[in-house]
Amino acid sequence: DLCYSANVGRAEAEYRLALVADTSVQLCEQLSAYAAHATGAEIRSVKCNGRHRPNVAFQFSSEHPDLAVVAMLYRTAPVFRQIFNQCNRVWQCHLHRSLSDGLHDPSLANEDADAEYLWCAYQIAMAHLWSAWGVKPTALLADGKALLAAACFAGVLDKASVGKVLDARRHLRSVAGAMMTCKPRYPIFSGASCALMSAWVADARYWDAFARQAEPASPAPAQTVEGRDLWCLQFTGDCVALTAPGRSERIASAPIWESLTNALCRLYMADAPIDWQGFDREYARRRIALPTYPFERKAHWFNEPGIAADAALSNQLSHQLATALQSSAALVHAARKLA
Repeated sequence: DLCYSANVGRAEAEYRLALVADTSVQLCEQLSAYAAHATGAEIRSVKCNGRHRPNVAFQFSSEHPDLAVVAMLYRTAPVFRQIFNQCNRVWQCHLHRSLSDGLHDPSLANEDADAEYLWCAYQIAMAHLWSAWGVKPTALLADGKALLAAACFAGVLDKASVGKVLDARRHLRSVAGAMMTCKPRYPIFSGASCALMSAWVADARYWDAFARQAEPASPAPAQTVEGRDLWCLQFTGDCVALTAPGRSERIASAPIWESLTNALCRLYMADAPIDWQGFDREYARRRIALPTYPFERKAHWFNEPGIAADAALSNQLSHQLATALQSSAALVHAARKLA
């Protein structure tokens, strides 16, 4: 409730400080360390002006998810659970069992016949979760089968078509004439070659070759994502990895909620717009009273002639009004004596 009230009840100020804490005691300790000018990498403020918003790319991964991570998000993130259940429901005709029922069965991770569906549902649901938090991607990055999840999130393929492609790929069948594609809502690039893939993944022939496990033709990198100064948010199997522009290292941590919130804090500190209402929308939060910002006292002097003349006139009128009131009071006093 404290974090919710601070996030939704404050305007975006010029300086920002973002912290992740499990308890109010831990939060107080971090704030005290910041106030004491501690030099920790995770305790620092930044100046944002709102004019240079970061470009964020969602990078879809082919890595199979950790079942414990999927189960945790399914239990604690309502938006993730909603999209995951949608996939599960639409793909039910292709599955041997419900994906949600198998979240605690280790065989579903990478050996079961339904493992590909679990992987795809995880990738799609993770992208929708971040989108619900106000993080809108500038581009999508993906390679190989990860392009399937990216195409679904971008609206190129609906969930029913994704299920058909996964089923056909499992049986090495053609999907020619069995699906329709649409223009993507976001540009899709190859994460390896940086080539623009949007037109290719919008062609049903690409997915027919993919389903038959033939090598789909790839475009020459005539238009690439290089030079776009992207923050890459990668949905790996056990965490979320955030790569800042111009850096080769990844910012990742576990467990999953620590990974999510740390990445969200880094994006907020980079001046990314975050929908804090959306972050807490599915939880029972309440606003509580918090200290307000201190007022910054400044003296302001007005030297313009017009303002000075107005001030002189105001003083004259005030004097005349005071004189009139005194006269009126004297007349009332005299009338009472006569009465």
